[in-house]
Amino acid sequence: MMEGGFIEPRDPKTRKREGFPTAHKRCGAVAMKCGMTREWDANGVGVPLTVLWLDENKVVQVKSVEKEGHYAVQVGASSRRRKRLNKAVVGHYVKHLGKEAEVSRKVVEFKVTENCLLEGGKAINADHFVVGQLVDVQGTTRGKGFAGGMKRHGMKGGPASHGTTKAHRTIGSTGQCQDPGRVFKGKKMPGRMGGKTCTQQKLLVYKVDPVHNLVYVKGQVPGGKGSYVTLVDSKIAFQDVALPYPTRAEEGRQTEVTVAHASMKNNPFERYYK
Repeated sequence: MMEGGFIEPRDPKTRKREGFPTAHKRCGAVAMKCGMTREWDANGVGVPLTVLWLDENKVVQVKSVEKEGHYAVQVGASSRRRKRLNKAVVGHYVKHLGKEAEVSRKVVEFKVTENCLLEGGKAINADHFVVGQLVDVQGTTRGKGFAGGMKRHGMKGGPASHGTTKAHRTIGSTGQCQDPGRVFKGKKMPGRMGGKTCTQQKLLVYKVDPVHNLVYVKGQVPGGKGSYVTLVDSKIAFQDVALPYPTRAEEGRQTEVTVAHASMKNNPFERYYK
C-alpha cells in the first residue's frame, strides 16, 4: 500500500474538463439509510438532510492488476452470523481476512487507483468523507408495483367530464396510422414502477458525525428506511475541499461533529436586511 495524503481541491478559476482530477480515485462506502431530517443553517434556511449510517464498514478483499486485472476494493458492511451464509461465502472471508473474520451482510466492490488501495480489514469510518464535498449516492428505488401512465410517467390523462367515459386516466394514443402501423419500442406505458437502481449525483455532505458514524447529505437518496446505498466521491464535479486518501489516517481521526457553514453570499433573506 502506498503512503496517503490529501487530494488538493482544484482552483475555481481553472476548472476545465481536460483537467479533471482522475489521478486519485478513492474507495467508497456502504451505508444504511436511516431516514430524513432537517436542520437550519446560520442564515435561518431549512436544509433537508438524509441520514446515512456507515455500519461496520471494513475492507474484505483487495484486488490488483497482477492478479485480477484491475485495482479494486471490496467493502463489507453490517456483520451477521456465519451460519446464515454458505461455506463458499464464508470461505471468501477466511481466505482474505483469516479464520476469525466476521462476515458482512452487504458487500460492494469499488474500483480505485493504485495509490488509493487499502489494507484488508481496514475500517472505513464517517470521517472518510469531508464536510463540503460532493458525493454520488446509489441505491434501489422503492417499488410501487403496477402503476398507470399518470403516476409512472406524469402524463396528463383525459378530461374529467364533457362526454368522457371510462377514459379519465388513460394515456391516450400510442402510435400513428397505417404507416408505420406499429407502436415504437420504448413507448411510455403503464407497467411496474420502481425497484430499479438509481444514482443521485452531486449531493453535498452537510454534516459528519464520526462518533456515531453518520453522514448527513443534503437532499434525498433512493430507497426506503433500512435499505443499503453506496457513497462515492462525485465523478462529474470538482471538489472544493481537500480529501484524505486512501482514507483518513488514525492520527488524523476526527472526534467532533462538523457541519457545513452557511455563506452570506447565498443568503435568501439578504434583501430584507437593507
